[in-house]
Amino acid sequence: MAFSPNKGKDNRKKIKHKTRDFKGQAKDKYVEVKHKIKDEYTNMSSTVKDKANQVVETATENYDKIKDQIISKTSTAANGVASDVKKKYSKAIVNIRDLSKK
Repeated sequence: MAFSPNKGKDNRKKIKHKTRDFKGQAKDKYVEVKHKIKDEYTNMSSTVKDKANQVVETATENYDKIKDQIISKTSTAANGVASDVKKKYSKAIVNIRDLSKK
């Protein structure tokens, strides 16, 4: 059995009020933490989205550079082959003319 300077009824009221206070504080803390978590999630989502966009942008730039290099090298190679074909064609024409003169 516990002894108290207050009446039981008064103690129960105090306990009831303290319980309500603790419940309110717990609810307030829950809302505060919930908002912090939501804010952090939003910040992290934004950061991840920004990083993903940077990766896509970098990949696109690199793709364009490589594509341009391939086009340039392919064009150079094709021009070289065309030049060789023209030279050989010209030699063949000269050879055919020489053979027809004989």
